[in-house]
Amino acid sequence: MFNWGLLDFGAVAGAIMGLVGLTVWVVKTLHKIANPLREIKSASLSSLRYSIVRAHREYKQNGKISSMALECVCDMYEQYKALGGNGFIETLLNELLHMPIDSDS
Repeated sequence: MFNWGLLDFGAVAGAIMGLVGLTVWVVKTLHKIANPLREIKSASLSSLRYSIVRAHREYKQNGKISSMALECVCDMYEQYKALGGNGFIETLLNELLHMPIDSDS
């Protein structure tokens, strides 16, 4: 069939080593990119959670919420959920959804 010489095996081995090296570089590069993305996601979750908790506290104290504020909180909640947020915030959102709407706003 094939008459492989020693140089042919060396070329194949070199090509394989080159691909292994490239694979290692790609994995390391992806890891360097993934870590900051995880940190950004975590910071975004924290910021959204804080904003929703703060809005909940404010509007519960007022006893009513404007339709615009409710829409903003719902938008924040959707982003929070999309990033993997937990059900604790859903409880707060449900309380806001059942509040009287401020007709003055």
